[in-house]
Amino acid sequence: MENEILELIHINSKNFDKFKDDFIKVLVENNMTYELPINWDKYILDCFHLKYKDEAIAFILVEKRFPVNISKFAIANEWQQKGIGKIALKLWEEHYNMLFLKLNVFNYMIHLECDEKTCGFYEKQGYKKYGGYKKEKDGKILDRIFMNKQIFLKD
Repeated sequence: MENEILELIHINSKNFDKFKDDFIKVLVENNMTYELPINWDKYILDCFHLKYKDEAIAFILVEKRFPVNISKFAIANEWQQKGIGKIALKLWEEHYNMLFLKLNVFNYMIHLECDEKTCGFYEKQGYKKYGGYKKEKDGKILDRIFMNKQIFLKD
């Protein structure tokens, strides 16, 4: 799959309508909410999608703040368990590395929140657990886990 043409595309309010249906489909498949606040791209979130041919196969929403916080990361069901998550995170981290280098920021931290099911995936990508909490959803108690990854661009 890495040899195939995959493209990470930055989404903003001007081109969001083009990707909205795919965005909602992928988030709903992953049991995530999909409401975005007004002016989301100006103040709160960066949104990226991973494109394969003409298909949006993964989305990453990132809060615009320092340290970086991944708000949502979802992969289309038919593309799960195929290495797409690893590729998407790698491309996204490379994008942010270039952004921070342009700002002369050489070290930064990425934070995220996940569930037990996806924790192992993030650990394989270099993220480490640092806390969590319990959340009730649909009458079930779920463990939510906080994870982070320190990025060093220069020593």
